Amino acid sequence: MHVSVSAASQLSQAELEELLAENAKLKQLLNSYAHKLKPEQVEKLTKHGPAAAAAAAAAPAKLKAVEFADDKEEPLDIPDPVEKAVAAVKKLTPEEQARRDEAKRVLRANAQKEVDTHDPTKLAATRHSWLIFTVPEKPVAGADVMIYYNRTQSEALRERNRIQATLGYNAWEMNPEQARVDFYPSPIPHVDNSDFWATRFRIPENVYELNFIPENVYELNFVMTDGESLFDNNNGQDYTYALQAGITWEEWQVQAVEREEAQARAAVEAEEARRAEEAKQAAEEKKKRDRENATKRVTDLKNGFVWLREGGVNKRKVSDDPDAKTWWSMAPTPISQTSFNPIPQERLCVAARGRHLKNGFVWLREGGVNKRKVSDDPDAKTWWSVAPTPLVAGKTATLLYNSKAGPLAWIEDKRPKGKVVTSKTMPEGQQVPKLLRGFNNWAIKEQPLPMKFSRITGEEDELWWEVDFEVPKDAACVNFVVNCENGWDNNGGKDHKVAVALPPPYTAETVNEWAESFFEGFLAEETATRLKAEEEAAIRDAKRLKERTEQKEKAKAVLRRQMKHEKAKAVLRRQMKHVMFTEPEVIEAGKPVTVYYCPDDTALAGSNQVYFTGGFNRWAHKRQLGPAAMRPPGINGRHWQIRFNVPKDALQLDFVFSNVPGGDGLYDSRSGFDYHLPITGGIGKMPGRLHVVNIAVEMAPVAKVGGLGDVVTALGRAVQEEGHLVEVILPRAVQEEGHLVEVILPRYDFFLQSPVLAGQMRYETEFDWGGTRIFVSTAIVEGLRCFFIEPRNGFFQTPTVYGRYDDEVRFDFFCKAALEFLLKTGRNPDILHCHDWSTAHVAKSFWEDYQPYGLSKPKVIFTIHNMNYGQKKIAEAANYCQKFTTVSPTYAFEKFTTVSPTYAFEVGSHPAIAGQTHKFMGIRNGIDTELWSPTENKFLPLPYDADTAEEGKRRAREQLRQRVNMSGWQDKPIVAVVSRLTPQKGVHLIKHAAYKALDRGCQFVLLGSAPDPKVQAEFDELANELGHGHVQDAGFVFAYDEPLSHLIYAGADVILVPSNFEPCGLTQMIAMRYGAVPVVRHTGGLRDTVFDVDNDKPRAAWEVVGSSDYLRDKVDETNGFAFEGMDSDGFDYAFNRCIDAYYNDRAWFRALQARVMRQDWSWNRPAIDYVELYYSAIRS
Repeated sequence: MHVSVSAASQLSQAELEELLAENAKLKQLLNSYAHKLKPEQVEKLTKHGPAAAAAAAAAPAKLKAVEFADDKEEPLDIPDPVEKAVAAVKKLTPEEQARRDEAKRVLRANAQKEVDTHDPTKLAATRHSWLIFTVPEKPVAGADVMIYYNRTQSEALRERNRIQATLGYNAWEMNPEQARVDFYPSPIPHVDNSDFWATRFRIPENVYELNFIPENVYELNFVMTDGESLFDNNNGQDYTYALQAGITWEEWQVQAVEREEAQARAAVEAEEARRAEEAKQAAEEKKKRDRENATKRVTDLKNGFVWLREGGVNKRKVSDDPDAKTWWSMAPTPISQTSFNPIPQERLCVAARGRHLKNGFVWLREGGVNKRKVSDDPDAKTWWSVAPTPLVAGKTATLLYNSKAGPLAWIEDKRPKGKVVTSKTMPEGQQVPKLLRGFNNWAIKEQPLPMKFSRITGEEDELWWEVDFEVPKDAACVNFVVNCENGWDNNGGKDHKVAVALPPPYTAETVNEWAESFFEGFLAEETATRLKAEEEAAIRDAKRLKERTEQKEKAKAVLRRQMKHEKAKAVLRRQMKHVMFTEPEVIEAGKPVTVYYCPDDTALAGSNQVYFTGGFNRWAHKRQLGPAAMRPPGINGRHWQIRFNVPKDALQLDFVFSNVPGGDGLYDSRSGFDYHLPITGGIGKMPGRLHVVNIAVEMAPVAKVGGLGDVVTALGRAVQEEGHLVEVILPRAVQEEGHLVEVILPRYDFFLQSPVLAGQMRYETEFDWGGTRIFVSTAIVEGLRCFFIEPRNGFFQTPTVYGRYDDEVRFDFFCKAALEFLLKTGRNPDILHCHDWSTAHVAKSFWEDYQPYGLSKPKVIFTIHNMNYGQKKIAEAANYCQKFTTVSPTYAFEKFTTVSPTYAFEVGSHPAIAGQTHKFMGIRNGIDTELWSPTENKFLPLPYDADTAEEGKRRAREQLRQRVNMSGWQDKPIVAVVSRLTPQKGVHLIKHAAYKALDRGCQFVLLGSAPDPKVQAEFDELANELGHGHVQDAGFVFAYDEPLSHLIYAGADVILVPSNFEPCGLTQMIAMRYGAVPVVRHTGGLRDTVFDVDNDKPRAAWEVVGSSDYLRDKVDETNGFAFEGMDSDGFDYAFNRCIDAYYNDRAWFRALQARVMRQDWSWNRPAIDYVELYYSAIRS
């Protein structure tokens, strides 16, 4: 099993074991492989925890899959071209090597001469309709090449003023130093509207292919661009030229390991050099900071020496009287360590502040004045003054400031003469000075205060301002400067200073008492500051702990998803083993492998000859295998076999089987998906991620009507989690009366009230098409990029998705508008996935109107969610698409093989569909296991899992009974129905089930409603009837209530789904997620997901865990009770068996509930199938 190292690394060993313990099926899977472990491997496994050790100890003994009597013979080989190339090179004599080198030199010289002497006008004479040509026509490694590019033939670049090529070599594995080259207008005349641009560059030697050329190369690769955002990549294939005089692809593969080792060494050396440089820079930075700090301290000491000593004495008395008391003195004797008692930190701070006030009061006031004039002249103008005089600590003070007296004299007075101006009615453009004040030599700083015009008029050359401020109770002086815009008045760099008098009754003689009076206040402040800091630190710690916890929970969730994903892949591998396997089981790059194939249960059963056709890396690798005849089985044998070497740059083996070497015949391609096996140790690259665009009219939660909306969202997320790019295109409506359009979609009116879309819709583009203006907006919905088409013709100004008389016309318009959007914005995805009849028109429109005109890359996938609607459109899409699916394999079988009257019209009257079965398949839906989760659910009274289900479901039953007013007496089993009440859902059996459940001593709950008033009236009558006869044992809720549905699934012991037909159905899968046992009619997706406990053990083992023998493997994956007919007797057959099991063996029934909870009905397996379907469509 492969899981994320980053996710697993955040979990302890105990947590990892807990996760293993949660997944019983994973342990069963481990059991099935443990027989192949060697003793030392079992010992190693034991070291990783008791869960793994127990799995190894419990492994059943069975034969290796390859132990067949006829398979012991030496198998045939498919020749390895790389080995042939190596052998050929080794066999070259020095003379042959010299002749080979001389031939390359001649080719390079000729190519260089052709490039230097060619006439571009003459060469282009017959090529004015071409997109691109080169000189020489076959580029040569180690020589120059000229590339001529006809800009007018490019849909993307014909209007661009800059043309570049992004170069690469050897399938982009080798990148040149000059990754981009510019093209310039060539001298070729513009004939027939041609416009050739050209570039010239040298190709390296050691390459075999130009992906745009060096000497040691075999291939040139390139794409064209305007240097910004537009690209011409040859419809996704890139421009590729095989090269002469370079190396061969086979020789390039021989060098693969050496290249990988060299790249690894270079990466290590680069990292070491980077770290060394960072360490060097860090050390130099530290030294630089140390020098700067030392220099600053020396400068401060130089500049402040005299000032720092000013007023300094060794002793201070209260007054100058020699007999006055000593205020303080200094002594060299240190404080005794033995007499020191620890004091709380805040008390030390308070004591320090108190000493500062006591000892510094006189010093703080030194130089403070109450008024300052421009000079010492008694008649000089007043600069500023304060009131009252003197200022008193703890009181309000007023500063009067004459801006004309100092450096702010440039401030103009813009007041109208004779008019009183307040701070709120300042003239426009009036400069206003601000007071920046502090106290106790700036030990305390306050916020700036704007001044206002003073009531003092003054002389003509004076401009007075005033401002009030509070003087702190512990202030000994006020320090201030005045600022206006970029001007400052700071008293020539010395700042202004005002002395503050002690408040009554304190005097200079009682300054100590004054200072002591602040102690309690200071203590409270210091304590509050400390507590606030501790509180902030606690909040930070709690936040960090929460983040770590969330990170750990996310890691657990990622690990759980990866475990389930790996389990889904493991089931696929086990199912394939029934047909084929390899020796060794783990395929390694660069080593031989033998493939064994048993055709007995495939389309090739009974074939006289079997052929193997293979490739690598999703068929993108240059090396292809076969078609090659496989070695037939021996006497009493069943397996055909073939042996070949795996390339060193392979990461995946792809293959199919057939009974012909090519052309018409029988093929086993795993239902069109092909066989795929992983390869370890490869050094190549898989093809890039897919770009998938879903075109739909529903998407949960913004536009959900039924299951289609859920599928579009969940499938898109699941495919995106597989590593691919997924986008969704929807319709959007225009809001009337000047609404500012910011999004694009067929968007409906109700989108405008969507809380999911509120605040995040963004304008994307707009264009004219279809006789109207179309706006496109974008938003992220459930992690998927969505585009909303919004035509101004009113087509989607509807309160609902469906229901207008012109639905078909509207949806056809939307389909073409979506394609037009893709074309106009240069998007060329790999896959267009359209859903149901509403977007079926995409398939036909794409191939007839868009594929020939620039939107050339996509292949079309069509999914039928319900065959009962829009059959004409479905037939059209089935004819035009590359692959089409329905939402379960059984539903697909029913629709295309059954000749019953029910399906005669659907198939018989539509031969276009019946004739397309070769590209038709069923892939079941999944459910969103994060949305439908009993372990993390705000709608449940108690979260639970499979191990705690009994208590969790008991609590849910209690709350459910309270919600629907049912009795809790005897804790009866609850039988539930969550469904739309339509004929499709088997309404006659639902009504019968209500009576039957009560008759068997159960309670019955129904959530749902009927769109048909007649049917709804029948159920209203049923509710009234059962309400009178069984007041406390039946509950009916005729509404859509998703929160209540969670509680019903959790509280129900049994869920009923007696559908007449069911394309897939989500109810039964959701119910099992919550531990409710399903009773269903075996039709469509219900048959694919519910396996009868008495009749489906082999099928359940195969589908759920990939076991072909449930007895041998000791597995039971049955999960419910099923019936076939549409009559009440058939229903009773299944329902009675279920209720009998509940009453007769409660422990067994609880174990069944836990079993169904552990099964995986998520999108893990369907997403894998859809990705395979996408690749299959691309190859078709």
